[in-house]
Amino acid sequence: MENTAVSFCLFINRLSTKKEIFETYETFQITDKKYFTAGNIRRPNNFINEVDYYKYFGVKDASKLKPGDTITLHFKQGLLNINYFNLK
Repeated sequence: MENTAVSFCLFINRLSTKKEIFETYETFQITDKKYFTAGNIRRPNNFINEVDYYKYFGVKDASKLKPGDTITLHFKQGLLNINYFNLK
């Protein structure tokens, strides 16, 4: 029953978009051309790594990234103020 309630709330959240949010990260550590860490430009304690990058962008290779490259994630804020990532 709990899963049904959560699923329903997430569905309702996506019915209307209140605003769009862009989070920009800058890569600062890259190891073996596939492991990296990137820090949020606006929020100093917010980081992503290769796992997040692969999940959000649907890629399996980060070899083209270099230190100092920027990565921008595009989120939407739904009707219930829950941010979600919209895969295309």
